[in-house]
Amino acid sequence: MASTVQVLMSTYNGIDYLREQIDSILAQDHPHVRLLVRDDGSSDGTVSVLREYEAKYENVDVINGENLGVTDSFFRLLEQAGDADYYAFSDQDDVWKKEKLSRAVATLERKQRSGEEPLLYFSRLEFVDENLNHLGYSPEVNVTGFRNALIQNQSIGCTSVINAAARRLLVEDLPDEALMHDWWVYAVVSAFGRVVHDPTPTILYRQHSSNVVGDTPSRLKHFFKRLRRFMTRNWKNDIFRPSNQARRLAQIFGEQLGDKERRLVERMVWSKRSLLHRFLYALTADVERNSLIDTLLFRFMVVINRY
Repeated sequence: MASTVQVLMSTYNGIDYLREQIDSILAQDHPHVRLLVRDDGSSDGTVSVLREYEAKYENVDVINGENLGVTDSFFRLLEQAGDADYYAFSDQDDVWKKEKLSRAVATLERKQRSGEEPLLYFSRLEFVDENLNHLGYSPEVNVTGFRNALIQNQSIGCTSVINAAARRLLVEDLPDEALMHDWWVYAVVSAFGRVVHDPTPTILYRQHSSNVVGDTPSRLKHFFKRLRRFMTRNWKNDIFRPSNQARRLAQIFGEQLGDKERRLVERMVWSKRSLLHRFLYALTADVERNSLIDTLLFRFMVVINRY
């Protein structure tokens, strides 16, 4: 019997593109797919659309929730999901290629060493505009693993699929705050299991003015978008705080971390003590982003305490 996949979707005022996204999930060529949607307090008719699908399809379930924000909404979905072999995250405004889930499942089943090993799959993105016209592709991934996951999220949630062992590990103790749900998943699975990247794009990643979290196919625009975010004066609410996430990893998992992973976390936390500690960490940190320029930018952000 084919493996079961539970798709987890969080919605918020997503009525414009929601039907296309759900239709693409229901049209997957993998035979056993369930869709669990948690609405995060929409006011635009999104819930009515979801109820239509729930009434029509036995494999669609809807939770009408209060507004928690995208990260906590996905964490609640992880907690409330039923038993399945695999769990896939979904945005509300993309379109999935029909082989997305079957490709992910086949890849994970080839890589699985034991039923207790946490695994995470993620793929490349194809960027499209509001009308699904091709714009480009996300950058090729050159590095994955915990030393990357501490300072960069490459496992974009809408492409990510985890196995049951990863979900069990995650829901044992979810954080009260994280940079993003997909970044937390990437960091935790990297620490305790393995991450598999698929260089073949499996979704049409729609770019539009209402994206909650977006990206761009232009590397130059992507760089300046990050730079503006890094240099914002609103430091308290800035999204880029990987040192806080590292601290939470240490608090939640503590001695469960392997020696190598624990040292990486401890060094990052230790570096926040003073300017001298930050300067030494910037020179010697054994963490790495996907490109040399990104890694150098991170080292600069360490020195000015913007990490």
